[in-house]
Amino acid sequence: FFRDEHRAAYDMLVPVLTALDPGMPPELGSLLGDDDSDVAKMLRELSQLKIPLAVAEELVRKVQVGVLERRIHELKVRVEALDHASDAYTAGFQELIALDRRRRELSSQE
Repeated sequence: FFRDEHRAAYDMLVPVLTALDPGMPPELGSLLGDDDSDVAKMLRELSQLKIPLAVAEELVRKVQVGVLERRIHELKVRVEALDHASDAYTAGFQELIALDRRRRELSSQE
């Protein structure tokens, strides 16, 4: 991110967006509440734009894919450091497969 407020907005939205089913819009009103920070103001302004739903859904999907890619990378690093014969390795590898499957599903919705 080039601007700190963009990173802060991303960090605020990611937990909400990753919990959504594909195609479901986020409920920004309950997320932002009475927050009057610059980030909250920016998100409120963006939410008022007349963006076609398909564009908004695509944005949500791209954020979800990005979050999955980051989780996959972090998990790969952890799993590679484990003993291949351990239960933790097996569990981590299974989680990697599930995360990658979900990433591919989201990516194929383009």
